[in-house]
Amino acid sequence: MPIARSSDPGRETKRQEHHGRCRVRQSRAGHPVIGLDGKPIPLRFPVSTSDRPLTYWIIGLNVTHIGKTIHRLLFRPGMDNSLRVIRDEITDEWRTWNKADTKDAAREDETRSAGPMIPERLIEPDSWEWESLGGHVFRRLRLTNGAIIYAFPSTGRDPAMGDAVDGIWINEDIENPNFIAEWQDRLIDRDGWFLWDAWPQTKNYALVEMLQRAAECADKQLEPDVSAFQLDTRKNIYAKDEAIDRAMRRMGDDDEIAKRALGELLLDQLSMYDFFPNIHLIKKTDRQEAGTYRNAQEFLQWLYSRDGRSLSSGPATFRSTPRTRERPS
Repeated sequence: MPIARSSDPGRETKRQEHHGRCRVRQSRAGHPVIGLDGKPIPLRFPVSTSDRPLTYWIIGLNVTHIGKTIHRLLFRPGMDNSLRVIRDEITDEWRTWNKADTKDAAREDETRSAGPMIPERLIEPDSWEWESLGGHVFRRLRLTNGAIIYAFPSTGRDPAMGDAVDGIWINEDIENPNFIAEWQDRLIDRDGWFLWDAWPQTKNYALVEMLQRAAECADKQLEPDVSAFQLDTRKNIYAKDEAIDRAMRRMGDDDEIAKRALGELLLDQLSMYDFFPNIHLIKKTDRQEAGTYRNAQEFLQWLYSRDGRSLSSGPATFRSTPRTRERPS
């Protein structure tokens, strides 16, 4: 995932394209964000202002996840030195250092840690509220543009509730999938956005359901209500070939590669225990003819629709995704 570049290493910003870079000038300074075509990139969501401050929730698995992962990603320089920058030889501007590029690799001594995703200058002084200062577990902070950011763990008997929210970001897994409905309801009043980035977990039926909704929306809507983006480790242009090869060998079998490297949701493997209706409940459909099935769940659904409670064997062809260890060309 390339990083947009700017004139200052403290202003590096993530973008979700696999190829190319874009130049960034801070909108707070009155300059637009410029894309690869030289034109301003339109904002998709409203920006918080002092006249209309926005509220955001961040959900982590537990308080440890908030302190170790969320705080590191948002507020620590270079995400704890995971992200480094270098002066471009042509433009002399700071950009992301690419250790997979031989020319960049030879200039490693010229690199420095990038700034944090949200630098201190954008945070209101004395606005932090801490669950554990030493553990970096924060509850709340306010940005200079008026935005308020809350952090909640997914643990406990009841989900966070009651407030109107402009945006919710869930990072990785959650303990109780039943909380998702309540969190999404928080977005209704302000027509907010919902973002969930996660390693695919079949035990988390809320994630399975959301990915299924994304697949349905992709076939029916030009502006889908739910969109899914699958990231393939082999396409990471900022990782060395040998590092990816070693990682693929450590993963071992094809199923681990599919989950960890290709980001696939493995519905061919259904748990014998822990009943989750959205995963383990097979519903009847109108489809009666045999065909091509993407996974075991779809085949069982067709079989049940045809034969009722008798799950006898029948003709089926499973469509599997080729799981090669080679990097795509």
